[in-house]
Amino acid sequence: MSSRDTTCPAAKKHKRSSSDLSVDQLYSLTDGLMSILRKIEQAQGDLGDLEELQCLSDETRSTITQIKIFQNLKKKDPDAVIVSLSNMDENILRERLGLREIKIIGADNGSPVVFLEKLLPALKSQSAAHQLDVIIGLVNEHWKHVPFLDTLWTIDTTVNKKSEAASRISIDAWLLQGIQLIQEIDEKYQSVLFPELLIWARNSESDDPPVIRYEGQVTFLAGSTDYAFLSILPSVKKVSGERVEQKLLQNDNSVRALHFFSDKDTLNIYEAKRAGESLKAHEPQVIAQCLAIMAKWNASHDACERINKLPFTLTTGAVWLFGVVDWERKTCVRTAEMSIDIHALRIATKRKGSSDRSLQALMTLILVWSTQTGDAIEAAMSTL
Repeated sequence: MSSRDTTCPAAKKHKRSSSDLSVDQLYSLTDGLMSILRKIEQAQGDLGDLEELQCLSDETRSTITQIKIFQNLKKKDPDAVIVSLSNMDENILRERLGLREIKIIGADNGSPVVFLEKLLPALKSQSAAHQLDVIIGLVNEHWKHVPFLDTLWTIDTTVNKKSEAASRISIDAWLLQGIQLIQEIDEKYQSVLFPELLIWARNSESDDPPVIRYEGQVTFLAGSTDYAFLSILPSVKKVSGERVEQKLLQNDNSVRALHFFSDKDTLNIYEAKRAGESLKAHEPQVIAQCLAIMAKWNASHDACERINKLPFTLTTGAVWLFGVVDWERKTCVRTAEMSIDIHALRIATKRKGSSDRSLQALMTLILVWSTQTGDAIEAAMSTL
């Protein structure tokens, strides 16, 4: 999981968190923890540099800070709760966040080639779509995919697959290759990758949380997403590297620090999962991440600057799922799970005349989700 939030799992009803307490109870809890902290500090004495005691002191202070922050939130909305994005489930997604529908667009046998063949004609009919022929030509005719396939094969055959970090090695390779290809689509195009993009942390004293109000319920969302992929697609003049570095590379790695240079820029959210995990089981998490990012961004921007449709990708590096979340309608449209067989592809590329285009199709989908607007993608998928 990308989130490092300490909120107790919302789906486990037998456990409670501070979000379940009233303002008075939170004050009492704070007083109790302050008393514990004073005892820890007294116990330190000459052992102030003892690692275990220092850790205990730091964690207690952090917990007190979190509870004080929530006290202030509760004063404004007494019935509000905090939900950790990493513990999101379908019930919370529908009952507290108001998601109405998840529409799944199938792909025969989980083939990215089959899905792409269906998507492209529909996407080309959208007025907001752009550079599609350039993207297709670049991937199919100019991309040297064999060295990249060798890289994926090396990762697949040498990296232990038991941790999520193993999946990220493969995903990193795909995304970095995608960034290089986007720069070849047009010399004015640029991309910035945000690993572990912070949406909101419970111990943040200077940042407002994303809030979703639905049927009288108030929900604050805490956590992060594994990657955010921002593509800068100016129609006239290239944004200078100095401005990109100043606004994006040197700024905070958080939603509140995101910067769009024009309405041509696109944002795509990536969530990574361990090899073998069910992507469908983690679907609520990535949908909630999209809703949280849009809620946080839209709360501080004018209507003309708001994000109303946010594309996302959920993947293990071997299995991929692409979708779009609609903020206003509270709906999601997504693909079925798609996968490629690295070993079979590598064998096939050694044979002359191989017609397997799975690798190119998947890279094309990554570029489409990274360069086209959520409006255009959603509209195209709704016709399939």
